Amino acid sequence: MAVAAATPSTESFPTYLDLRYSDGVAMPVTDLLCSCENVYRPTLPAGSGILTLLTLDLADPLGDLQSVSILGNQGTVYASEENLYVVSTNSDAWLWWPLEAGIASQPSTTSQIHRFSLGATPRYAGSGSVPGWILNRYSLDEEGDVLGVATTEPGWVSNTLPVNRLTTLQLGEDELIPLGSLEGLGKPGESIFAVRLLGERGYVVTFLQTDPFYVLDLSDPQQPKTLGELEVPGFSTYLHPVDADHLLAIGRDDGMKLSLYNVQDGNNPTEVATLSLGAEISSTAEYDPHAFNYFSRNQMLAIPVTSWGSDVLDVTGYSLSSRLELFKIDPTSGITPYGQVDHSRFYREEETSLWYTAETVTRSYFASSESFDYLYSLSPRGLQVNRLDLLEPPLVQIDLPAEPIYWSEPIMTVTP
Repeated sequence: MAVAAATPSTESFPTYLDLRYSDGVAMPVTDLLCSCENVYRPTLPAGSGILTLLTLDLADPLGDLQSVSILGNQGTVYASEENLYVVSTNSDAWLWWPLEAGIASQPSTTSQIHRFSLGATPRYAGSGSVPGWILNRYSLDEEGDVLGVATTEPGWVSNTLPVNRLTTLQLGEDELIPLGSLEGLGKPGESIFAVRLLGERGYVVTFLQTDPFYVLDLSDPQQPKTLGELEVPGFSTYLHPVDADHLLAIGRDDGMKLSLYNVQDGNNPTEVATLSLGAEISSTAEYDPHAFNYFSRNQMLAIPVTSWGSDVLDVTGYSLSSRLELFKIDPTSGITPYGQVDHSRFYREEETSLWYTAETVTRSYFASSESFDYLYSLSPRGLQVNRLDLLEPPLVQIDLPAEPIYWSEPIMTVTP
């Protein structure tokens, strides 16, 4: 204890380093990331780390940081206009804590939800927990003073079948209070593969062999219920609202596919269009929603696509293509391929012979002027700008600096 008391706080708690320049000389300033009076401990164990939220005044970016910390681990972040939530799961050693503490006979999966009030000075506003683990940030939605959370309790932990659940929590002054729940989503053995909670409606996709698509009624937070169900082949991994009555989904069914759902009648959802892109096609948008770019003004979807074929173009026996694919999304005419933006120009010549080192398109952005709409596409080696109505030729192509692939070796040839 004497050693701990004698240890400076800057050696025991997280700190930040600020380089302040005076007459061209850098003066390092080190201080605590969060003052001790702003560090809180949740009622339930939430990990052995220190989780800190900082705010920065954009009008005075060199001003002091405002911060608040809790004892807990990092996790998935979801934010509303007024609150920020961090959801940490007991998927590590904390899964076994109830057994060690003698308060349970078997482990149980939980998600700890920590709420912070946003503003010039952030404030810790309490925590709560729900059974199971969330899928991603779209598993949460704040509507008024109620937080909805969709979770799955994996079966391998308790040696039972998975349990899918929607839980609602009341936002108290300093706590999250359980309000209502809906269990039984999905067929036996299925887990949540995609979820989107949008105000008084929720949409959940579960999967094991087929893809049940559920529409949830969240208008009564104390008694959430299932409105309708649609069973389609394959599964979806991301759901995106196109308008109040339609959802666009990306997923798999013997290859990547796009689906358009009509949810105007929540009791009878329908799949109004689907487009299969093939087993040799993959996209980062399947697991990263930032790569899924829908432009409502033009009803246009842009997603990065990587495809490979068996054309013998190199020693691997494969050919690779990386591009940005565009699709027209119309509830009446369906999903129609519109065109593509090619980034193969940015592949370095010495790497094109190694299909697995080719860079893929990672992000896209739509922009508009008074005259035209434009599409920006980004890969690690280049930025490209195209007019949306006339994709070729590109208006701008900019090479970006990139690190060499040190482990990539030239292909050896043997001559007699």
